[in-house]
Amino acid sequence: MSRNLDQSLHFTIQSSRLLTFTVIAIHLLAALSCWLAAMAISYKLMLLALVCFSWLLNGASAKTCPIFLRYTAQQDWCLCGMGGEYLPIRIRPSTVISRTLIVLHWTRDEKCIGNLVIFKDAMSPNDYRRLLVCLKISGCGQG
Repeated sequence: MSRNLDQSLHFTIQSSRLLTFTVIAIHLLAALSCWLAAMAISYKLMLLALVCFSWLLNGASAKTCPIFLRYTAQQDWCLCGMGGEYLPIRIRPSTVISRTLIVLHWTRDEKCIGNLVIFKDAMSPNDYRRLLVCLKISGCGQG
């Protein structure tokens, strides 16, 4: 297995339908709970407006272009977004790994902290399995 990790592994992360449905469901539940709360109607409308604003912000920042993740033995992990340049990142121990979901917590230059939610349908089944194995073997994350 160590021979396979000496090679460069590339992963393409597409947009996920499961992530979209999850975000919509969470916002709908939040809107429903705001409406059913025992408050004055003005407070309910204000909270509903905040939930709608959050949903619009989330929809505007939704990934439309793929994100590329690369693992090499020399550079460890690299992430490539819309800029087109691979930037070295360090996977944090708070990363969560499961069969259906990966929550990738990463840092770059100790200043930039980010996270990436990867549902199983955002990648091909073989790539998702390879990413799981690669994260577990490299000692990243919990799961």
